[in-house]
Amino acid sequence: MRVRPRAPHTDRSRGAHAHGDRQVLASRRCACLRLRAFPRPWPGLRPVLEAHGRQRGPFLLEAVKSPEAPELAATMKEQIQNQLDHLKRVKDLKKRRRAQGEQARAELLSLTQMEREKIVWEFEQLYHSLKEHEYRLLARLEELDLAIYNSINGAITQFSCNISHLSGLIAQLEEKQQQPTRELLQDIGDTLSRAERIRIPEPWITPPDLQEKIHIFAQKCLFLTESLKQFTEKMQSDMEKIQELREAQLYSVDVTLDPDTAYPSLILSDNLRQVRYSYLQQDLPDNPERFNLFPCVLGSPCFIAGRHYWEVEVGDKAKWTIGVCEDSVCRKGGVTSAPQNGFWAVSLWYGKEYWALTSPMTALPLRTPLQRVGVFLDYDAGEVSFYNVTERCHTFTFSHATFCGPVRPYFSLSYSGGKSAAPLIICPMSGIDGFSGHVGDHSHSMETSP
Repeated sequence: MRVRPRAPHTDRSRGAHAHGDRQVLASRRCACLRLRAFPRPWPGLRPVLEAHGRQRGPFLLEAVKSPEAPELAATMKEQIQNQLDHLKRVKDLKKRRRAQGEQARAELLSLTQMEREKIVWEFEQLYHSLKEHEYRLLARLEELDLAIYNSINGAITQFSCNISHLSGLIAQLEEKQQQPTRELLQDIGDTLSRAERIRIPEPWITPPDLQEKIHIFAQKCLFLTESLKQFTEKMQSDMEKIQELREAQLYSVDVTLDPDTAYPSLILSDNLRQVRYSYLQQDLPDNPERFNLFPCVLGSPCFIAGRHYWEVEVGDKAKWTIGVCEDSVCRKGGVTSAPQNGFWAVSLWYGKEYWALTSPMTALPLRTPLQRVGVFLDYDAGEVSFYNVTERCHTFTFSHATFCGPVRPYFSLSYSGGKSAAPLIICPMSGIDGFSGHVGDHSHSMETSP
């Protein structure tokens, strides 16, 4: 009898065996995990679990028959309840977060709606105001049209009558010129006399009162055109400056005063954010960092790169200087605050004169007094900019500055009586105008120890 050779293993059969082995290993792994998950040995169930790990039998059916099955079920129910409690807590928190998100969305949308209504209302008021001016100007033009018609129409009518009379006289003379001698000489004197009485008209002159009225109206129109142009340009510029100030405030840093640099007549607050002038000098060591002639004090930290912004409340003080200076500036004796000496600052003199301390100095014709000054240092670009924070507008910028080393906030003030006795205040920048943190280039600043 011939023996039929055994069929060789195919890839499919090898794959099936491998798949079965993987299932067995996975089943054993699950059984081990179940054993480790139980809080106690469960001796009655352990053989069932181990058997389940070795073979692919009906584990649940065998587990139910075990004596410990009720206790196991109670434990599993407790674990399920714990998970249910956890999931319900998470669900409640998710609902709460969703409600908070919906509330935040509603509040923000309410704010944008309020801004939308304000914008629409403001532009409607502007539109009505412009329409009123337009109506008045057009009405004035109609009055001018009527005045021109009434004033010149009489002269035009008179000229028309004169032209008709001249046409008749010319026709008579032409006819007379063609007559025979006897008829030509008859009444020739009277005919020529009538012609000689005709005078050459004076050059046309527009009535001066009309010229003056038209000139005044043209000036009004020119003023209106310039005003609208300036308004449009200012609105565009102000929007850009507001955006510019917002961008500067993104680089807000906390600045404090360095007591080691303060002139002895300057009194610093405990938190090193306020400084005021006193006639009585304090008994302070004349260390190298301290100003000994002018009432100046420097701020901390030092800046060696990057962008940095801070704000100073000047209030109603009559004399102050605010800006930045190089850390290496002369502290002893007299020194002029100017870029060539390492100072970039703006100043108020005698409560009314604002100056940028350029060389020579630049007058700042500000429309409103400065109450709160923003200082923005762009070290890498060589720029120091100043802002009127209250009016949210740009004041002055030092450009193309060359910094020879670390740069520090700079303050100077003096006493002139009255309201100016109030201190200069460095404003905390946390949460300013909606900003909740400081994102200035802290990696480019150096703390100075008092």
